[in-house]
Amino acid sequence: MNPQKARDNLLLGHSRFQTRLVDRTVRLPEAHAPIAAILTCSDARVSPEILFDQPLGSLFVVRSAGQVADLAALGSLEYAAWALKVPLLVVMGHTQCGAVGAALNGAGGAPKNLAELAQMIRRGLPPQIDDPARALEIHVENTIRTILQDSPLIRSKVETGALLIQGALYDVASGNVTFLESHG
Repeated sequence: MNPQKARDNLLLGHSRFQTRLVDRTVRLPEAHAPIAAILTCSDARVSPEILFDQPLGSLFVVRSAGQVADLAALGSLEYAAWALKVPLLVVMGHTQCGAVGAALNGAGGAPKNLAELAQMIRRGLPPQIDDPARALEIHVENTIRTILQDSPLIRSKVETGALLIQGALYDVASGNVTFLESHG
C-alpha cells in the first residue's frame, strides 16, 4: 500500500468514527478515569481496547515494540498510577512478537535503535533460551520486575495494595489472553 492510500484509509475510518459519534453509537467519557493501564506491544494485531472489549476511555494503553519498559513507558505508567489512580496495571506480551524474535535471533542487520531494543530484551533472557513462547513469558515477568525496580511510585502503590500488576500473554492465532501470576 502506498503512503497516500494508507492516509486515505485512515481518513475514511475517521469519518466513520465521526458519524458514530454524532449518531451517539459511540460515547466519549466526560472524565479520564480508566479502569486499567496496559503496557503492550506496538504490533498492529494487539489492540487491548478490542481484545478486552472496552469502550473509549476505559484503558490507558502504553505501547512499545516488545512492551519494553523504557523511560517513556515508565513515565506514562507512573502518570496512570499517580494522576489517574488506575487500580490495575497489565503487562501484556503476545505470540509471534517480532521484537522478542529479534532478541532471540540476534537482530543481525537491524537498524541501530531496533538492535538496541532487541538487546534490552535479550539481556533479561537466559543465555541458552531458544523457545519463543518461554522467552515471551520470561520477558513479561522481567518487564514487571523492571517496572517495580525502576519506579518507586508504582512499587509503593503495589506495596500498599492500591495497585495490582498482572502479566498477560495474548495468543495471536487463537485470540486468547492468559493472565500470569499477579504482583501486589
